[in-house]
Amino acid sequence: PALLSLALLFVGGTAANAVDSAQLPPGVVAKPVFEPRGITQQDLIVFAVCCFPFLWATVEFWRRIAVGEPFGTGKDSVVIADLPDSPAQRPAGDNKEGGRR
Repeated sequence: PALLSLALLFVGGTAANAVDSAQLPPGVVAKPVFEPRGITQQDLIVFAVCCFPFLWATVEFWRRIAVGEPFGTGKDSVVIADLPDSPAQRPAGDNKEGGRR
């Protein structure tokens, strides 16, 4: 019973949820009862902290596209910029969609 109580406390349950094994017939094992604990303030803080880097990266990605700055690493850097509409106005080797330069 002590190990079951410890396991329940570890996953957020309480020892009161566990049935005392002395009340059960021999050979019968009680199943632990898990009850939802709801969303706590700690859950919200962890969620916000974990979302922050992804939100930052999203804003930075779209900002770099908007102003035509490169993004990527080293030789894999990409610049998305407006190119002339006419193929005759474009330098050789450029494609209309932008991409690697």
